[in-house]
Amino acid sequence: MKHKIKSILLILLTTLLLAGCAEERILEELGIITAYGLDINENGDGLLGSIATYQFSQQRTNENQLIFSTGRTAREVYSNADSKTAKQLVNGQLRAGLFGQELARRGIMPYVDGLMRNPLISDSVYITVTDLPAYDVINATDFEEAPNIGTYIYRLLEHAIVNENVVQSTMHEFVKNFMKVGADPVVPLLTKENDKIIIRGIGLFQDDRLVETVDIFDTFFYRLILDEYERAESRFTFPADDYETDLNNYGQGENNDQLSVSVHQIRSNTDIKLADASDFSFDVDITFEGRITEITLNLDLSDPEILKKLEEDIKEQLEDKVNEILAKTKELNVDPFGIGALYNTHFKKDEQLSATEMRENYPDFQFNVNADVKIMRYGITE
Repeated sequence: MKHKIKSILLILLTTLLLAGCAEERILEELGIITAYGLDINENGDGLLGSIATYQFSQQRTNENQLIFSTGRTAREVYSNADSKTAKQLVNGQLRAGLFGQELARRGIMPYVDGLMRNPLISDSVYITVTDLPAYDVINATDFEEAPNIGTYIYRLLEHAIVNENVVQSTMHEFVKNFMKVGADPVVPLLTKENDKIIIRGIGLFQDDRLVETVDIFDTFFYRLILDEYERAESRFTFPADDYETDLNNYGQGENNDQLSVSVHQIRSNTDIKLADASDFSFDVDITFEGRITEITLNLDLSDPEILKKLEEDIKEQLEDKVNEILAKTKELNVDPFGIGALYNTHFKKDEQLSATEMRENYPDFQFNVNADVKIMRYGITE
């Protein structure tokens, strides 16, 4: 019994000693970093950092502060920022990293790697690029009801991902696709509009270098190839003349030269299969089932023939757009869909293409795209 009591006392004493050794941090003395922007500086020979901090104050419910600093390296930028505030900078709540286009086109992996090596930073931090300098975007003052700009960016991206408007772009995803042979990272493209950060589209990378930006409309089709859809929306436009005999009151009203159809996705899936390894040919089969939520001209969709015609036109536009996108990735020699990695899975490890061989051969990849489109519901009737 005495031995048991001694053991319990020893455990309690050890716990108290360890607690006494822990670093004490007073919340009001901390500058909690929530977002981090990085650009090339004005001289082009160093970095400009923009660090958004969230600070607690007894006088205010919260206080947001931007700290700008320069340096030759990201570590030097951080050290210089630390000397510009009386608060102790901590980065355990970092939500997003924003990289300006000029820097992103030179390569961002050295800076992402620095974030990865920091044990206090989660690999769920979002990696993004900006079409304006990152310091300009992160300086937005309208972040709705969010307590700070970093949390606002996090919520903005989470909302867009849940609603299937952009692709997943955490630091984990970025590094995974950077390291994988036959795949390249894709990240959201942010901008500032009316002093508020919005998503403008996506950025395509070759390894760690930004090579192209894509607007939000075409982002739909990139994501269609990359992942399944359940709730996204898109718009298709056709010449009204193609439906002249099918339209009621054709020729009446203004702006009736085009038929615009808004489609809400219910289900979609894109299946990419290697058809012939000898000539790098792939079959790209897309199933697309959705419902029409809006149509700009008076088209009778209860007529099976008209509905079939519309499905065929959507199918043609889908195939044309996907072919256009795949051709663009070949021209840029980027593989945002991981098709090269899929190719390598058909071979033993010692027979797989290396990263260099994959870059040399990807422009020669061939794609046979086929879409199967079904309008499941339209309006309020089936």
